[in-house]
Amino acid sequence: MERKRQQRGMERMESLLEAAALVFAELGYDRATTNLIAARAGVSPGSLYQFFPHKAAMAEALASRYAANFEAVHAKVLTEGIEKVELGLFIDLVVDPFLAFHRDAPAFETLLSAGVMPGNVEVLKQAFARRLAELFTMRCPKANPKEMQVAVEVSMGIFNGLLPLLTKGSPASKRRAVVELKCVLERYLAPILDDGSRVR
Repeated sequence: MERKRQQRGMERMESLLEAAALVFAELGYDRATTNLIAARAGVSPGSLYQFFPHKAAMAEALASRYAANFEAVHAKVLTEGIEKVELGLFIDLVVDPFLAFHRDAPAFETLLSAGVMPGNVEVLKQAFARRLAELFTMRCPKANPKEMQVAVEVSMGIFNGLLPLLTKGSPASKRRAVVELKCVLERYLAPILDDGSRVR
């Protein structure tokens, strides 16, 4: 009986966090309220308070989960040998895990902007940028390292700029946005990483 009660409690907590993620993503952290989150989860505010005393506690629980998942994604991508594959596949191997992460973490950018995410997330982003620059340089060894750093910054800017299109809207529009993202990245990176014509 106790185990079933614990199971129900875990399921209710998961449901509340999923609702919180959607409300944070749609309205932003400041405009989100526990009443709106409870309504989205289909429970009374009193039921919500049994699990989370306030909105910040829900945000912190989500942020902790997102940070762990974000770290796991970083550990999976940019593995040894990835710089040798064809450019389109290289882009797939780097982009797809992050797209999956953002689909599963709808409030990540909202919580990051609100300063709720742990500091290690920014550290991970910086480490990712350095590693990507190393791989770009390994792929194009005659390149100027500063040029490779610019290419990394532009590539990450393209991804972040298109992120709303990649994560919101209908499934068809999101699929189209992914195709366009990869097309833009490949057209931008091909002259830099494949034929070196833009290397200075």
